[in-house]
Amino acid sequence: MNHQGLLVSFEGGEAVGKSTQIKLLFKALKKKGYKVYLTREPGGTRLGEKIRKLVKTQNMSIEAELFLIEASRSELVDKEILPRLKKSEVVLCDRFQESSLVYQSLLGGIAWKSVKDLNQLATQGLKSDLVVWLDLPEKALKGRLRKRSKKPKKDKFDSRDFEFHSRLLRAYRKLAAKQKSPPIKRFRADQSETALHKQILKEVEKRLKSR
Repeated sequence: MNHQGLLVSFEGGEAVGKSTQIKLLFKALKKKGYKVYLTREPGGTRLGEKIRKLVKTQNMSIEAELFLIEASRSELVDKEILPRLKKSEVVLCDRFQESSLVYQSLLGGIAWKSVKDLNQLATQGLKSDLVVWLDLPEKALKGRLRKRSKKPKKDKFDSRDFEFHSRLLRAYRKLAAKQKSPPIKRFRADQSETALHKQILKEVEKRLKSR
């Protein structure tokens, strides 16, 4: 799909620092004068935020989870992402369609093609211009999850055991090897916040200059 803006999505398992890094990138690009919009999945719209609460707090079948997330995705793309890309804005999205390929297909067991087809329908064929993938070695992940476990549980994903999070890391690595388009750029998330931010900003600016 042709548009003049730039869509950058952030992917990775739990506790890898996505939310922190996407906010740092948002602030840096705004400071440089770009018109930037920050959003998330599921969520980003009134309907999407209601769906987010359901998905994160209610037990349901993996199929129901997928359909709810795709509904949120469809609303977000139609109401927010596409209109902004058409106005040449930079859109930063905390998770996008790759998350469904990992959580509902590679981990959840739904056929890869079925999830791809639903993604295609929900996004109207839109793909990220760049997928920022934050990868974390298992040893570092274990330390972060240990710190997180001392805090109140926010949702059902926070309650999953280490084996789930380990499988999640491996699923993202499998996705990165399998998916050719859109490009998935790997960043090691076990470095300092500042160093990681500079690497991500450099990659995004390179994409912006080439448009």
